[in-house]
Amino acid sequence: MASVPFTRKDRVPCRHFQQGKCNRGKSCPFSHAEKADAPKNTALTAILKLVFEKHADRLLPDGGRMLDLSEFAKCPDLEKVANSVDFDAAAFCEAVVSVVRSLHVDVHFIRLDKNNIRSLNHFLKALERADLHNGIRALSAADNNIATLEFVKRLKPFSNLAEVQFLGNPVADQPDYRSAIRKGLPDLEGLDGAGVNRPPLNLPWPKNTDNSDEGKVALLQELEGSLFRVLEEGGSIDSLSGLYGDDATFSLTCDSDALVKAPTLDPSVTRRSVITRDFVAMRMAQTDRNSDIKQSRSVRVARGRTDVCSALRNTMYPRALEVRHVLSPDSDVAQLNDGVKAPLYVFTLHGCISWRHKEQPDGTPVVSRTFDRTLVVCTREGGNGFFITSDAVTLRLDSSGPPLWFAQNEARAEAWAAKHGLPPPVVQAVFNVSTTDIDAHAAATDLAAFGAEPFDACAAAT
Repeated sequence: MASVPFTRKDRVPCRHFQQGKCNRGKSCPFSHAEKADAPKNTALTAILKLVFEKHADRLLPDGGRMLDLSEFAKCPDLEKVANSVDFDAAAFCEAVVSVVRSLHVDVHFIRLDKNNIRSLNHFLKALERADLHNGIRALSAADNNIATLEFVKRLKPFSNLAEVQFLGNPVADQPDYRSAIRKGLPDLEGLDGAGVNRPPLNLPWPKNTDNSDEGKVALLQELEGSLFRVLEEGGSIDSLSGLYGDDATFSLTCDSDALVKAPTLDPSVTRRSVITRDFVAMRMAQTDRNSDIKQSRSVRVARGRTDVCSALRNTMYPRALEVRHVLSPDSDVAQLNDGVKAPLYVFTLHGCISWRHKEQPDGTPVVSRTFDRTLVVCTREGGNGFFITSDAVTLRLDSSGPPLWFAQNEARAEAWAAKHGLPPPVVQAVFNVSTTDIDAHAAATDLAAFGAEPFDACAAAT
């Protein structure tokens, strides 16, 4: 008599995996199949969509920039599906995220407080699958039941994440809680409402350009006219290949949020798909060449005139785009004569670069980035002209902000004043006599020990 087979374990869903807690991987005898974990629930999705549309002011405040799912089960009109409101279930997380994506909102902040969550695994995975993760700047999951640090690994693909909050969870009581999060998410700026402190740098601050030096100004103007103005007037980077030496190098560095994105255009714009395609191609080239030191990427240096021109054309000067440069007066040039056959000039340039597709109608937005650019230039034999031996570019998103390397600016003085409890003029005076961050930090700390009274008295006396 044939025996009746037992139910196969590999067809039974693993309940620990569904909760995001199974750590046995392939050795687990139960099923980790996604379809078993997260079946499509059209009824749940439909109800959630109605709830989001009806309570948009509560769930999507600030014009949709925030997704507030705190105490989500208490949201009106969820009585019929109260048992399905479970952030530890893959199906529910997939349904919520699919509804958010369908609403076409630009979410930057997410609140998941007080939802009895044991694991963020499924919710974070759903955000990543829906390609919503890169826009998230802050995440709060306070007052839940999260007991492990597994979310740290899941948050690593969230490239723009700046702040997280997990107070009120068992995990926050672990002795290595803060250190593990800071190590796993090195770009984090805030944790549980407090800043993530990093030691001050010992790198020397640069000096502003002395515009009274006519020789320096003439060299800057010559470079501007020979390189930037030619490109702005329709010349291609290929026509300038003679400016680069046979052994020239080029490198590009930028944060992921500084990579160029296509401008937002009205659907009625003709050739919109072509415009988007060409901007996407430039972004992909920038991603490929990017030597992002914050993400520990290997340096992708272009070497030789041909490779350099190709990299410049693909990452900064595509033929289909028009380009404009605005140079900061803080740009500088230094001459090196010792130990070299011919004089070398090191140009340090700051400014803004903007791109516009040649097919774009008038009045449509341009794409802008702030840049810091260092070029090493060598004079040709006989002093007849020059050629570039090294070109290093850093792109940043804050196109309206101060140059990256100038630490003594007014905005930074105000930030330090708030941090150390000192009047901004005092901090500015500290900057004026300091040469590095670490010097300024030591002086500000010493002055803060006296309290605010002496400075208030001085201010009153004057």
